[in-house]
Amino acid sequence: MTVTRDQFREGYTWDEWLEVVGENREAWRSRYEEARLGELRAEYQLVPGARYVLCVVDEACTDSMGTVPYIAKACEQAGAAEGVELRIFSRREHPELLRQFQSQARLATPVCVVFDDAWVQVGRWGPRPEAAARFIAHWQPDAEGDSLDQALDLWYSADQGRSTLREFLAVLRGQGVEPWRAGRRASQRLWKQAEEAGGEPERAV
Repeated sequence: MTVTRDQFREGYTWDEWLEVVGENREAWRSRYEEARLGELRAEYQLVPGARYVLCVVDEACTDSMGTVPYIAKACEQAGAAEGVELRIFSRREHPELLRQFQSQARLATPVCVVFDDAWVQVGRWGPRPEAAARFIAHWQPDAEGDSLDQALDLWYSADQGRSTLREFLAVLRGQGVEPWRAGRRASQRLWKQAEEAGGEPERAV
């Protein structure tokens, strides 16, 4: 069972999220204000048709704080013709959404799911860009004794959202959804959505 349009609109807008996020508000706000699409801005504005982006986040999660503010800025500036609508759901308030859209059997945040105007799921992203995953794979404690979370937060600050914005653009455009990698129940749900839309999920080549 997927999220309905009405359920989607029960999520927080970006401005509403900043009002409820608590002690980490400044980290979320500052990254959003500093976010720049740069050379990707024109491509984001050419996103085909309306898009609806559901993000499940943890307000204290380094990956959530390091990526979702940039995704929020991208959604605000994307799709010049029909626009992109973002709703944010707290993992604490909606654990069922994280379970429903989990990636690779991991209950990690953020997970961002994209629907088109026919309310078919056309993409999913999270919990971190590939470059951040590589950084974690090779990370070792330094002499200053920084934790992995501290090091990852510094990595996100240095990256300035570039890795996230590049990857999320492909998802927003409607990357191939591969149901056979999503688990049996998720696979059945994705195929059903595609059949109702008159097609089938695009297989990656």
